[in-house]
Amino acid sequence: MTIKTVEKNEGPVLIAQTKCLICSENIYGYRSASSSWTMSNIYRHFMKHKEKKDHLPGTVLQSFFQPGNEKSVAAGTETRNSEEEDGGDLIEMEESNKSEITLKANSEIISCLEARCKELSLAIGDSNKMNLSFLLKLLMDTAHKNSERKNHGQRYEEDLKLFAVYLFVVGGRMIYEFLQVNLPGSLPSISQVELMLKNASQPVIEGVFRFQELVDFLMKNNLPLKVAISEDGTRVQEKFCYDSTTNQIIGPVLALNDDGIPIPSSHPATSAAMIASHLRNGRVASNGYAIMAQPLQKGAPSFCLTLFGTDNKFSAVHISKRWNFIHKELGKLGVEVINFASDGDPKLLKAMHAHLFGQSGDQSDEFYFEEKWKDWFFASSSRNFNVMQDPIHTINKFRARLNPSTVLPLGKYVASQTHLKILIKNIPQEEHGLTDHDLEKDKMNFNASIKMCSERVTTSLQKNVTGSEGTIAYLTSMRFLLQACLDEALSAAERLYNVWYCVFFLRFWKVFLFNHASYNMNNFVTSNLYVCVEIIAHTITMLIVKFREESTPEYFLVELLGSQPCEGYFRLARSMTSTQSTVINFCMKEFLARVKRIDVLNLVSSKLSEKLVFPRERRKKLIGMLTKEKLSLEYLPNNDEILKVVNLAKSDIVLVMNKLGVKCFSLVHIKQYLSAMEACDDLEDNSILEQSVYSSVLDEDDISLDLLAAFPSPEDITDLNPFLDIPEETILLPPTSIFLMVPTSNGRFVKMRKSTFCWLLSKNGLKLSSDRMLRVRQGVCFTLSNFNSKKQAATELVRKASIKEGDWCIFRKQGVHCIGQVLSFTYLSGSGAARTYTLPSVPPDPPQNKATARGVGCMCSWYKLKADRSLAYKAAKIQGFINIENYVSHLPAPTNIGSQLFLSTDAFTFFTNLK
Repeated sequence: MTIKTVEKNEGPVLIAQTKCLICSENIYGYRSASSSWTMSNIYRHFMKHKEKKDHLPGTVLQSFFQPGNEKSVAAGTETRNSEEEDGGDLIEMEESNKSEITLKANSEIISCLEARCKELSLAIGDSNKMNLSFLLKLLMDTAHKNSERKNHGQRYEEDLKLFAVYLFVVGGRMIYEFLQVNLPGSLPSISQVELMLKNASQPVIEGVFRFQELVDFLMKNNLPLKVAISEDGTRVQEKFCYDSTTNQIIGPVLALNDDGIPIPSSHPATSAAMIASHLRNGRVASNGYAIMAQPLQKGAPSFCLTLFGTDNKFSAVHISKRWNFIHKELGKLGVEVINFASDGDPKLLKAMHAHLFGQSGDQSDEFYFEEKWKDWFFASSSRNFNVMQDPIHTINKFRARLNPSTVLPLGKYVASQTHLKILIKNIPQEEHGLTDHDLEKDKMNFNASIKMCSERVTTSLQKNVTGSEGTIAYLTSMRFLLQACLDEALSAAERLYNVWYCVFFLRFWKVFLFNHASYNMNNFVTSNLYVCVEIIAHTITMLIVKFREESTPEYFLVELLGSQPCEGYFRLARSMTSTQSTVINFCMKEFLARVKRIDVLNLVSSKLSEKLVFPRERRKKLIGMLTKEKLSLEYLPNNDEILKVVNLAKSDIVLVMNKLGVKCFSLVHIKQYLSAMEACDDLEDNSILEQSVYSSVLDEDDISLDLLAAFPSPEDITDLNPFLDIPEETILLPPTSIFLMVPTSNGRFVKMRKSTFCWLLSKNGLKLSSDRMLRVRQGVCFTLSNFNSKKQAATELVRKASIKEGDWCIFRKQGVHCIGQVLSFTYLSGSGAARTYTLPSVPPDPPQNKATARGVGCMCSWYKLKADRSLAYKAAKIQGFINIENYVSHLPAPTNIGSQLFLSTDAFTFFTNLK
């Protein structure tokens, strides 16, 4: 700091100059001979930093002139020169409360100002280094501003309002009230939050499409007028309820019109007879069906277009008509539907198959793309919109198909889950990352699917598990499909290569099995899965062409085209229960009541995603572990480049198949195979469908027994006839009233709530189990033993009481002893799912009752024993199951030395001495 004297008209003036350590700007204070020091410039300068939020809230300026242990002086304090005392100039500093302190003049002022300016600047700079969260800063600044205002004059920023609504919806009224009272000035009042929630959106009516609301939503949030439509259903409680807002009965399935659209307001509750008619003649809805619109912008929230109850008794024709209706109505409002998506539901898949690949292979339509694409591209005509299958569900189907009871032969090898079990048992987890939990039959565990097909797993299999080439090829194809759809770091050309690599893998495999005398399509992936992969590949290709020709590559967002908006919507609906409730299920009325709150949660989490962390949303982005730095996609390949990429993928997969021993037949007839599936009804894949788990026990909290005794029983209610004459002395109620008059067997009429009347007529209905995991997991038999049991000693060359997956055993095949590693089991009698063997082990001896014995087969990887005790993998011409009755004995697991398997000396001697 420097102080100099400047001559003015009124006389000499002292000017103090210092430099701000934040912005390096010079700050000036001055004093004339007849006045005090004026420090307002310095005060205003630091206030500017405060307004820019460059400092910590506090009273830093209050200690600006504090020397040593002297009393603090408030900001804006003026200093003035006094008479000389004790031979030196004194500066008198006066606060608003008239208390005074004195400081030495000139040199003292200089050192004091320098120290305090530096202290203040450093304090302000340190506040930026503390990395306070956005939410904490927002709450502190809001509380500071509102502390000087009256209650009715408090103001809140838009971000804080959104957070308050989110907190109220997620935490509930009690939590919000506690925080709002204990953080005064930081959060809006409950009445304000309830008003914001009320004005968030209009009430949702079952079966009504909210087309105009969607347009308003897109315009209000500055989102593109391009959307991806997805639809899916979730199980709800089969229950009839009365809705007082619409005077309708919610629960019966709405009829469909000629466009496949549900007819709203089909079940009015105008009288007891009308309600009884709906309940007796209507089909109760077992699923809540949601149709969602996802704007094509990264991070944009989805929008619920409609919601209605269904029993899934509609056809693919209804679905196709509904798609055309939605596409037409949104087109009138200027919104373009890019695609319709689902999660592999058989009816929707059949409609997609017919839409994309034409009717039964009809090639009379005009071919929209390159003529030279016809060898591999089968979407033979121009379409108004595209169709898409959800990648996450498709990947889970790959994982579900890799089960021990299914033989998946790939030339000389076989794809088997047992190879992964062997890897987990013998190799440390640090190398491959898998656990036993990842192999459980939980069909919705997408994280396990990601880990299973990761590159580290396939690399570890190739290094440590002999004969696993088929499994490696299967998992590699699975990984390529996953990356093609969900890895944001890939370019369009890389996506094309990966997805068509997977398609050609399945096509060559399918043709190989079709031409093999001993195999059939039961040894292939499900038809549902195969068609899903074909649809995904064709749609990605068509979207590249579409967005390239429209010069809008920013809309090529494959990760937004699936049915995950529906899944996220259902997750939010299930999670919206109080902290004292364990019920995760709901009826259709309760589902409709939650729509507004779900929309608010979606909107808030989307708008504040860059400022706040939403843990549940972050955990859902499991594919983030695959992505590198996000790349801005600026180039979409032209048709010649597309053809080049596809041919490269085809040539690469041919090399892989040749190594596996799969003869790559011509694919000239593959389109006929694909088109023939359209007329088949076997596109259904039950591997992901939820099973119905019900309980006929009523909730104890439904209604009290004392209250129930006050109403007549259903047996007492008679003559529910809409033309019944009601006595004049009986009070007539308007049709829109929440009450109605119910005739009883004694000739009297009872006034009753419509909701109670619905409950009485349907009180014996079924209740959905609250354990949703029972509906997405297969039954698993638990035993005291497990796969990672104690290792077999080298001397245990005996016949055991049970055989487990991964065991090394000796079998007799056509009179010759063979060494095999057990991969899986199956029943030898029955068909389809009836042959699935779910137990972890099998006894080699059949049950005593021969009449009920079904027979068990065992699939193995076979090995040839050499003279040096090494085992060489022996490729089987035909992969199949050997009857368990051919079991001879167990062998100790061989030792892996330099990627070569060796039997122990005792085991070698035991096997060579067998006759």
